[in-house]
Amino acid sequence: MSGRTARAALPWRAFSRSVVLLVGLAVLGLAWAKMPHHLSPAALAPLMAPLSGLGWAAPLLFVVLAGLAMAVGLPRQAAAFAAGYFYGPWFGTLLGLAASLVSAAMDFGWARFLGRAAIRRRLSGRLERIDKFLAANPFGASLMLRLLPVGNNVLLNIAAGVSGVTAGWFLLGSAIGYLPQTIVFALLGGGARLGRGLELALAAALFLASALVGMALYRRAGGLRGFSAASADDRPGASLRG
Repeated sequence: MSGRTARAALPWRAFSRSVVLLVGLAVLGLAWAKMPHHLSPAALAPLMAPLSGLGWAAPLLFVVLAGLAMAVGLPRQAAAFAAGYFYGPWFGTLLGLAASLVSAAMDFGWARFLGRAAIRRRLSGRLERIDKFLAANPFGASLMLRLLPVGNNVLLNIAAGVSGVTAGWFLLGSAIGYLPQTIVFALLGGGARLGRGLELALAAALFLASALVGMALYRRAGGLRGFSAASADDRPGASLRG
């Protein structure tokens, strides 16, 4: 496959993976909500009771635990879905976004302050390409890559930490870029739990809109020349193996 063909295929691959995840979570959530009482979300009430007694510490605990899970590979869309399912779509959006930023900051900080030398040796030429792409416009590049996730989220956080990109611009671009899909999957989680079609339809419409914006930005950037080769293998840890 030529470089141009590979660059053209990247956004559609990212889009198709997100569609599969969106449909799968919606089906699982609706099916769980329709199960008998002893198997439904209501059956979790006794388990959730101790958490409800924690007050505001409970959602903070969710943010920390979800952030830790995403820092080692949990899809951020799954965390946003869980936040929407248990906390409602709007508060769930805030929690999902906070957890995503916690995970990005953890990976970024670990790479920058602890593993920089070792990661530089392993990423070699790939890191140089990613560094050049991010350094040209840290905010815009981070925003685009979050709107249309190309490659692996954890690897992007680590690569940004090893690069010369400033943490502030990277995290700001990531936060804004994370927001559309966080809203989508939190809406999906809330709608699946309540069995309401409005939230599900709104989630699908917002998902399509965010994907189109991401693809438009992708084409405007010329298909991420130099970055797509580094992102071709998006399996967790694939680019860190020797």
